[in-house]
Order: sequence, then structure tokens, then C-alpha cells
Amino acid sequence: MHSHADQLNELTAQLADSCTECRACVRQCAFLEECGTPKEAAAAVLAGREPRVSPFACSVCGLCAGVCPEKLDPGSFFLALRARMVAEGRGIFAEHRRIAGYEERGVSPLFSFWAIPPDCHTVLFPGCALPGSRPQRIVDLVRLLQKQIPSLGVVLDCCSIISHDLGREETFAQRFGSLHKGLASRGVRTVLVACPSCHQTLSAHALDLAVRTVYELLPPPKRQPPAGGQAAQRTMTVHDACSTRFVPQAHEAVRSTLAALGVTVAEMRHRGRRTFCCGEGASVPYFRADLAATWTKKRSQEAGDTTLVAYCAGCTSFLGRNRPGVHHLLDLYFEPEATLAGKMRPARGLLAYWNRWRLKRRLARLFPAASRIRSPRHAR
Repeated sequence: MHSHADQLNELTAQLADSCTECRACVRQCAFLEECGTPKEAAAAVLAGREPRVSPFACSVCGLCAGVCPEKLDPGSFFLALRARMVAEGRGIFAEHRRIAGYEERGVSPLFSFWAIPPDCHTVLFPGCALPGSRPQRIVDLVRLLQKQIPSLGVVLDCCSIISHDLGREETFAQRFGSLHKGLASRGVRTVLVACPSCHQTLSAHALDLAVRTVYELLPPPKRQPPAGGQAAQRTMTVHDACSTRFVPQAHEAVRSTLAALGVTVAEMRHRGRRTFCCGEGASVPYFRADLAATWTKKRSQEAGDTTLVAYCAGCTSFLGRNRPGVHHLLDLYFEPEATLAGKMRPARGLLAYWNRWRLKRRLARLFPAASRIRSPRHAR
């Protein structure tokens, strides 16, 4: 597992030497508008100063890398700065207490569930947000995928991307390391994820595992929305999660599923590798809510009045706070009529935690007791 803090000198030198200050990234990003070009930020670090704006205000969404003509990655530079600040004791902020507590609860025995049947080589890893907001979708996915993969396992746990993106490398290494070891030691070779952030984390830090999105395995849907009434709305646009910015197979799978549902996709300019962050990225809403809100506003303005489909539960929730007509792809896939009629009400807050706890009980009925094991993070 690599350390971003150890990469800081290399990343700083790359930006200082190769950034041409074309401002392609600055024009897209309110954080960089305040902070200056990546070259300016790197020059400040080389001079022993901090950039003009704290790196904890960067959403680490990767758009700068997606648009940079020199193929540079300023986001990794700002993440490395976060890690260095944490290592020096200057990067633990009270503003992050709430989101750090969310991860702490996510890795606890209260919400963890592992079922690894005999001869299991593939597990469903749905992440944290989807089981809380839409627990029925996890049950639906398990039943659907078991038809393709009879020995499918399921792991309710947290990938710890929050610690990763906050630069808390020691915490991340401990938490992710135990998760990775637990999967690999039980013969798991493929992880199917419903959360784009989990895809990003696992594919970057568990190189011995094949990581795929569940959207790539969805068969043609059994139901389509009826042709009339409230469900007649068939033109939609797609919000690609920034954590799958460089995962074109996920983009293609999502659009293929929508086409099979009879949906015409009206593409936004910023999609795929150029997609916007929803605003939730890297815990910025807890540190600089004003900067986080610029992303949400950009995405909402670009979508206009068109119904918006996302395949990240966090993105769906965040974008749906201030505008109607934001749907999760899995809701459309499994319950198209209810979704387009506005009857789906994803849970938030305490109800989401209650859903995660109850989901464990529901999944226990789908897997024999012999396949259920204690999370390796908590095994004695």
C-alpha cells in the first residue's frame, strides 16, 4: 500500500516542472480559482510555505487530471499535502469529526456482515451508503447475482475511503489492510461493488483482486416503465461519479442498462473522464461548504430540467437535496414505475443506520450459518 506523503516530493517536482499554467483546470474549479495554478501551489511548497488555500478544501475529484493536457495529477498532490499535515499533527480538524464518526461506525461489528460460502471466489461489496439508504436494493442484487454466481458471497463493510481522503494514512492502512487480508485469505479473487468510491479504493490498493461494478453484470431488465402517465418521462441524463472518472466500462454499462429500460440519454458536456464532483467529495462539505456547493450547482445547472440518473448512493442523495428528479440507477432497474412516480424515499440519518442493522438480519436468512463469519477486523 503506497503512501501519498512519501510521494509528495515527487508530485511537487512534477507540477513545478511540467505545469504550463494553461489554466484548463483552474477554469473548472472554484478551489483552484482561490488557490492558484498547480504550479503556483507547488512553488509555495518548494519554498517551504503552504498553498494559499488549505488542501482540505480540494475535493480530490480528479477533474484536473481529466482535463490536463500534460497528463498531470494535481489532486494527488493536494491529497499528499493532506497526508503530510496529518503526519505532522496539523491535519486533524474538528470539522471532520462527524464524517470520521460515520466511518468509525461503518467498520464496527454493529454494521459489518461477512458471508463467504464454500468455493466462493466472488463477493458483493455494496459499501456503506446504499445499504443504509436503499437496503432492498442489496437484497435484490444478491438474489439477482446468485443466479449468475451460485457461490456468491457478500461483505457489508467499509472501504475506509474517508480516512484515505482525509490523509489519515495510518488509520487507512490499518482498516483497509485488515479488510484486504480478510478477503484475500478466504480465497476471494473478484469483488463486485455498487459504490464507485469502493471501486476506486479497492482497485487502487488491492491490486491482487479484480474489482468490477455490479452495473457491468446487470442482465436486461425484466420491467420497463409504462408508456403513459407519470412514468412517460424517457429522456434522462447521467451523472458519472468522479471516482469512476477513468472507468469507461462502468460508464458504458450504465448507459446500456438505461437503453434497455427504454431511456434516451441526453449527455451533459461534463461526463465520463470530465465529469463534475457532486459536491460531497473528500469531505469538503464539512470543511468548506461554500466550495463544495459550487460543484453541486454546476452539475444542477448543466442537467437543467432533465431527469438525472446517478449510480452512486452518495451522489444521488447529495444532488437530490435541492432538486427533484434525481434517481439511483438500481431503483430504476428494479422498480421503474415507483421510481419515476416519485414514490422512492431513500432513508437518511438514524433511519439509514437502522436499515443497515436490519439488512444484516435479512442477509443472514439468505446465507447458511456455516458461511457467515465474523469480520476479520473484529475476529479474535
